Amino acid sequence: MAGAVLEVATVEVGLKGDTALLLRTNFSDEDTSVEVVLFFLPEQDSLDTMLGRLGVV
Repeated sequence: MAGAVLEVATVEVGLKGDTALLLRTNFSDEDTSVEVVLFFLPEQDSLDTMLGRLGVV
C-alpha cells in the first residue's frame, strides 16, 4: 500500500521536474535518538529557493 502511494506521488512530481534531495539527519531528545532519511521531490521554483538560501546557487 505505501509503495503504491509513493509511486503515484513520484510519478506526479516526475512530470514537473527531475531533481530529488536526499537528506540524512538525527532527531534526538534527552532519552531517544532517531536516524531519519528525508526524501524531497521539490518543484523547480522551490528547489531554486532552497538552494539559494543554502548558498549553493
